[in-house]
Amino acid sequence: MTWLTMDEMYQAIYCLNCLDLRQETIPNIRRHYQGMLKGVVLPISTPPQSDMLFRARVLNDEPINQVKALMAPPADKVTEYHRCNGPGHPLFYASVNDGYAALREVRPKKGDIAYLSMWHNTRKIPGFFCFARQRERDQVHFFSASQKHLFQFLERCFSEKISEGFSYKYKLTAAFAQHVSANHDGAAGSDIGADGKVSFRYPSVVRNGSENVAMPPEWVEERLELVGVSKLQIVSFDESDYFPKVVCLDTAIDFSDGEIHWLGRAVSQFPEPKRLEFD
Repeated sequence: MTWLTMDEMYQAIYCLNCLDLRQETIPNIRRHYQGMLKGVVLPISTPPQSDMLFRARVLNDEPINQVKALMAPPADKVTEYHRCNGPGHPLFYASVNDGYAALREVRPKKGDIAYLSMWHNTRKIPGFFCFARQRERDQVHFFSASQKHLFQFLERCFSEKISEGFSYKYKLTAAFAQHVSANHDGAAGSDIGADGKVSFRYPSVVRNGSENVAMPPEWVEERLELVGVSKLQIVSFDESDYFPKVVCLDTAIDFSDGEIHWLGRAVSQFPEPKRLEFD
């Protein structure tokens, strides 16, 4: 199959930039990407088993006492576009090996109560890693120069900070993430699974060098294990703070029966999760 030439890719990117994202639909944007990725075999990788995932949630009205409240929201609660998904399509977002990045991602305010959960994988989590692993991407021989140019354009899109009230601007990245995270070979014995879905890893916009991952919500129960949760109060935070200043109010390491059993005190370190040997 013939790849797009550089001139054709420039024209395709120009067409993307000309779209009225307020009116445009995710399926139509995905059709643009389908043509732009013509001939590409998308590389799917598995992250190190040592990775820890951190997810934060701000909730001031009532305490969180159930594990499900730390997972992806129900579909009816997803009413706006996000970096990798649109309304009615929840994903589980987490920061990779960086709890502070997870806190910064939820944009807490002074006095907020934030719940910071730490997870590790109990099964392999295959995913699309091109943006997170630029060095590997540049070495992949089956990417043409024009396709690398597309990825450079998309990396800029994924690095753009979107202000509240302008969630429609996420459509370019959400459509791409949906396109490359679906319809993979889920043959018997594959870690991808029968539904053909994979996770998507991309650079954080709030912490240079940090990465985020988005994955199907059902994978949380199927492939992750909750290690610990900290209940934090935000002492101070603004965009210029590298580390949000927090006070730990409580912690939990027991999640039997889906309940969060708070210790009533802070602990300095969670227990080491059981490590699995992956091939």
